[in-house]
Amino acid sequence: SLKIIGGGAFMGTAISGQLLFPEGLEVIGGGAFSTTGISGKLILPESLLSLGDQSFCQCFYLTGDLEIPKNIKTIPNTCFMSCWGLDGILTLPEGLTDIEYGAFWNCHFSGPLMIPSTVSTIGQYAFEGCQLSFVEFPERMSSIGVRAFSGNPLSGTIKIPEGIEVVPQSAFYSNNKIEQLIIPSSLNRICSRAFDGNVGLTSIICEAEEPPILEL
Repeated sequence: SLKIIGGGAFMGTAISGQLLFPEGLEVIGGGAFSTTGISGKLILPESLLSLGDQSFCQCFYLTGDLEIPKNIKTIPNTCFMSCWGLDGILTLPEGLTDIEYGAFWNCHFSGPLMIPSTVSTIGQYAFEGCQLSFVEFPERMSSIGVRAFSGNPLSGTIKIPEGIEVVPQSAFYSNNKIEQLIIPSSLNRICSRAFDGNVGLTSIICEAEEPPILEL
């Protein structure tokens, strides 16, 4: 049975319609379906072990929800970037550890996003331009990248995880429905424009003995 779809296998080709992957598929290589006309709901097989950079980048006609299979550990760079039609719920599995640069940049996922407890890093631009209404982080993480959640209509309370030492530039820029921000004891620096444009923010709770440095 088919186990590997190599890097760039169908990149830029005129293939269209819904993809049906066989169970037993383990690897989808970098750019395998990038800039193709595939459409409809993308159902990834449970047997999948890894995705490559840009595997589905700029597949504009994919639609609806997306569930990442349970054995995927990393969502690589720009894997689903600019899949505008992905406008439903994004489901990430326990066991996922890293969401890399621009992984879901300019997708239009909506509703709440639960970040699994196993995720350590969220890269730059990972969810910029999505339409997420709420994000729940795990108790502990190591880093959140520049502009990671910029431009999302996040609402309610955002609790930054313990272990985060820096909220980088524009990480939560223009999330104008956030009402409350909870800052962990580990945080020592908030970079310029990190929460710029959050016009609904009315409450900040700082769990550190000394508040973080604010960069201008």
